[in-house]
Amino acid sequence: MFGPLIDAPPSHPDIVLTTLSYFEKTLTELGMKTSNLSADMQVYIVATLIKWASHGNRFRSVILRPGGMHTLMSFNGCIENLMKASGLEVLVGAAFGGLTSIMNGKAWVKSMPAFRMVTAVLLYDFLKNGPKTFEDISQYLDAAREHPTGKL
Repeated sequence: MFGPLIDAPPSHPDIVLTTLSYFEKTLTELGMKTSNLSADMQVYIVATLIKWASHGNRFRSVILRPGGMHTLMSFNGCIENLMKASGLEVLVGAAFGGLTSIMNGKAWVKSMPAFRMVTAVLLYDFLKNGPKTFEDISQYLDAAREHPTGKL
C-alpha cells in the first residue's frame, strides 16, 4: 500500500512528520502494535529527532533503523578505529589497489570481499584440516584473544 505522493524533499522535517503520522495511522488501522521503518541516514536522523521531540508520547509503535548500507558503513568505521596502526589498512590497501576508503566505511561494496579475505587468511591454518565443532571454534577464538591483535 502506498501513501500519498508529497512533492517536497524527503528529509524535510514536515515531510518526515507527515510520513510518520501516516505510517502510525496505517499501523493502527491494520492492528499492528509495532513496525520497523528503515530509512537512509538523513531521513533516519530527522525522524529520530522528531520522535525524541515528542518525548516518547508519540510514534512509540514505530521502530526506526538506519538502512543496511549505513549500518555496514558504521561497522566498517569501527573496524578502522579498532585496528588503527595494526597493519590491516596496509594489507587491505595492497590487495585492493590502494583503496583506503574500505577501512573507513566509504567503499562499503568492496569492504565485504576485503574483510572476507582477511578472515580467510587469519583462519586458514585453523580451518585447513576440515570442519570444526562449536567448542573447537570457541577455544581457538579464546586463545586468539591473548594475542595483541586478537584483543582488538
